[in-house]
Amino acid sequence: MATPIEIEVVGQPGSRRRFARDIEWYLPRQVGPLEVRITVPWMGPAWVHHPVLPRMLNRLWARVDQDWRSGDPSPLTAPFHFDASPGLQPFGMPRFLALRNEKGGFAFGWEGGTLVHSSVEWRQCETGIELNLRFERPADGSPWEPPCIRWVSAEPRELLTPRVFALAMGELDSRFRRAPDQTVTWATWNDGVFRDIDAERILDTSRFLAQTFENVGWIQVDDGWAPEPACVPSDDGSLGMSDLSAFYRPDRLVGDPRFPEGMRGLAGRIRDLGFRPMIWLTPAADARSELVLDHPEWFQESCRLHFMPHLRFLDLSVPEARAFLEHAFDLAFDTWTFEGTKLDFWSMGFEQTDATCRAAGRTPMEWMGWMLDAIRQRIPEDGRVVHCIDLPFGGPVRARWCDHFRFYADSEGSCAVPSMVREQAAWTALMTARYGVQRWWIPNADGLGTFPHIGMGPADHRRWVALVTASGTLTELAGWLDRAEPAAVERVRTATRWAQLGGSVVNPGFDPLATELLPPNVWV
Repeated sequence: MATPIEIEVVGQPGSRRRFARDIEWYLPRQVGPLEVRITVPWMGPAWVHHPVLPRMLNRLWARVDQDWRSGDPSPLTAPFHFDASPGLQPFGMPRFLALRNEKGGFAFGWEGGTLVHSSVEWRQCETGIELNLRFERPADGSPWEPPCIRWVSAEPRELLTPRVFALAMGELDSRFRRAPDQTVTWATWNDGVFRDIDAERILDTSRFLAQTFENVGWIQVDDGWAPEPACVPSDDGSLGMSDLSAFYRPDRLVGDPRFPEGMRGLAGRIRDLGFRPMIWLTPAADARSELVLDHPEWFQESCRLHFMPHLRFLDLSVPEARAFLEHAFDLAFDTWTFEGTKLDFWSMGFEQTDATCRAAGRTPMEWMGWMLDAIRQRIPEDGRVVHCIDLPFGGPVRARWCDHFRFYADSEGSCAVPSMVREQAAWTALMTARYGVQRWWIPNADGLGTFPHIGMGPADHRRWVALVTASGTLTELAGWLDRAEPAAVERVRTATRWAQLGGSVVNPGFDPLATELLPPNVWV
């Protein structure tokens, strides 16, 4: 390490320390928020990389002395995301930052510790470059363990490599679980299916997959499994979301003609065909549901999802809310015998800055760990948990509980839009070829189907198949494939055979220093 750095705890006189080598630095137990200032004595041009840049602006680097918010925003961001400091956006980003000048560089990581919000800001000052790391925890008087801060010196071209990323993250390979099952899931949502599902078509497609496809191991019953009496109708009068309120009166789930043997019977039939059953779940509920109207005190008062403001998120600091959620999990995993789940519309209820708890003692993000533990305790050791919305950007700490993560929009709305395909390709290249996150959990490009209902032609379909296969993000299939156009089905079948879930991904054309922007031609 050629350049020494200085670190101090803001507001604690005498805490400044000077380090002349790579190290990991542990802070004492804290009460309330914590701010740490890191000074790198560089004068002159320097660049910073933080996951917020590619996630929100399709940039790899920003000049330290320029506003990081400049650039073309991704369509998968909202204006208020730019009001927060980097790291406070609810995107499940790695707690990672790289800093470089023309001669050298540093990578910093601070995963681990108690689950708290963290943010980082940077600026050029008279003594060099200052990084201000802030860790937020409600000032309820409870002590908490700060994350360990690590830094690694490296050549500029090496900063965004899996080796340096893993070192900055603390060699996560030895700490985080990985499911040994690398087979693909077929799910009912995409390719024009949505909530129009029933047992007959699910089992017909499952039989077709068993006879025709290789490497498919899971069948996922997605949103739409709850019948009309158990959910709030959509605005157009169609079947509504199978949200948490469906479990409020389980008797309403009985007698659904679409599923004559019920959810337990369907799970058993799926298992009889040689597959493992999964179910789509969300711990959120519609504000108009009987559950929320009867028990508003079980839900957070202020936390809202900006594109679905009618959803309400459980406050797991309330004992009765926890008991109800455990009842729902008992029904889904113990009684119905599903062996995995895709969690949707959930992480924002823990990691948005407006997420709150009525009771002191734990933060919302700590309750997130409690909920995920509750799921893992109810499914087999090699069961599958898929992390869906709010589009996490690869933060490896989630691999403690989750096996796959959805990192982009529904394939329905993006796979035929060239600008969105390019953006997804660039994100994929960064997370796999640079961060290498697929060693811990696997990026999920969403359901690969044939997409005739959106007019997707053979050329566009081949491009999409090539992208998800080459990038190692083909984890999920979609559509009634037993009824689809044979040539398109054959492309999907071939891709499934070559799916390399968790395998090493190499992208020779991705030069991390060639431009500040993410390469638009990566993968496509």
